Amino acid sequence: MREQEFVYADLTKQKARMNRALVMGYVIFAFFIFLISGVNYVAKLNTLKTVLNVDGCTLIVLFLLVLDLKLDKNKERLRYCALFGLILIQIVTSIVYNASYISVLVTAPLIGCILFYDKIFSALAGILVSSSCLGIFLVKKFVLKNVSVEDTVVESFLIAAIILVVAIAYLAVSIGKEFQSDMFGKIDYDKSIQDKMLGEIVSVADSVRNQTNSAMTNMRELEDATGVVHKVVNDITVSNMSTVENVQTQTQMTQNIQESIEETLKYAKDMVEIANGAEEINGNNQVTINKLKEQAATIQNTNSHVATAMDNLQEKTEAVKGIADTIFSISSQTNLLALNASIESARAGEAGRGFAVVADEIRELAEKTRAETETIANVLEELSFNANNAAEAVKESTEATNSQNELITEAAGSFEAMSKSVGELTRNINEIDIMINSLSDANNQIVDNIMQLSSVSQEVASSSEQAQEYSNRNLEKVETTKGLLEKIENEAGKLDKYI
Repeated sequence: MREQEFVYADLTKQKARMNRALVMGYVIFAFFIFLISGVNYVAKLNTLKTVLNVDGCTLIVLFLLVLDLKLDKNKERLRYCALFGLILIQIVTSIVYNASYISVLVTAPLIGCILFYDKIFSALAGILVSSSCLGIFLVKKFVLKNVSVEDTVVESFLIAAIILVVAIAYLAVSIGKEFQSDMFGKIDYDKSIQDKMLGEIVSVADSVRNQTNSAMTNMRELEDATGVVHKVVNDITVSNMSTVENVQTQTQMTQNIQESIEETLKYAKDMVEIANGAEEINGNNQVTINKLKEQAATIQNTNSHVATAMDNLQEKTEAVKGIADTIFSISSQTNLLALNASIESARAGEAGRGFAVVADEIRELAEKTRAETETIANVLEELSFNANNAAEAVKESTEATNSQNELITEAAGSFEAMSKSVGELTRNINEIDIMINSLSDANNQIVDNIMQLSSVSQEVASSSEQAQEYSNRNLEKVETTKGLLEKIENEAGKLDKYI
């Protein structure tokens, strides 16, 4: 609302307003020209063509001024265009209508130009108007020769009066310009001081407000923190009471734990003894397994020798069987020869009887040899069969011995792994025994700490009650300080409208 009251404090608004006033003055001036033209036409002092020419010239100038004003209300050229248009209308109307008062009428719009406080324009306007008045007078005096002696005197004083008015207008513009310059300079100086003071005030207000906001933020944080502390203190008080009860329960539990630890120590010692015994037994088993491995190796070597001997026996048996077959063949041939000899001796009669006896004995001997050879062959056949069975048995024994060696090797590996496991178990049990002893010591330390905790808990309970009382006081002071800071912030906020 206050800004609307000082609209024309802006130089641009001033120029626009003065240009509108200038154009309005020219409209009034044109109205008088039209009125003069009408009177001259009615009085038949001028023809219609003459009147229309003058009015047309006036309308053209007025149209151009209005158009220029519509295009830009703030242009400085409008006053110069108006000045040249005014001179043109002055020359045309003064010569056509032969009216000296037109020159006086021309000065009316120029008086309004004083508001521009433009010394150059005022000087130019005065010179042009005075020159045009003088020129019009000279044209009418010496060219048109329609000025009498009395009119010459009147025109001379009229021109002098116009020059005087123009000079006074220029003087008024100069004085007004000086007044305006000093006034605006003083206003600018005062404004700069006020702006500086206002800037410092606003800066201080901003600083106060920023500090107040920071203080408010800190107070809110303090309030929140105090509230949290208050709540925490309450929780501590409650939890401390629970802690005292828990301490008593823990004391009883640690006593029970101590009893369990002592019983566990007893079992741990028994486990150590058992583990040591198992380790010793496992060592003995390892020795036994090593002996079994040595015996199995001996058996394997023996079986290998027996198998070799059985192979040799089979070869010899086959050789003997060959010899027996040869003997059996020889005895068969001998028996056949003896039979042939007997037949031949029988044919020989008495002379061959002695030879027949020998032949019979040879045949009987051959028969016995054959029978014994068959017996030997049967024995050899049975021997070969038994040798084969023995060889197969030796092979099976060798294979069983190999399998036994593998099993013994696996058993030895298992006993070695078992020995390692038993050793590891023994070490672990010893470590468990050490840890249980440490656990017993730690439990005793816990018992001592619990007793100290019980004492500290009682002190904490007392301190918590005192801290709770201080927290309540802090909350009250925080609320009071917040109220004061809010008042300061509101007062500092009143300066925002000057920013």
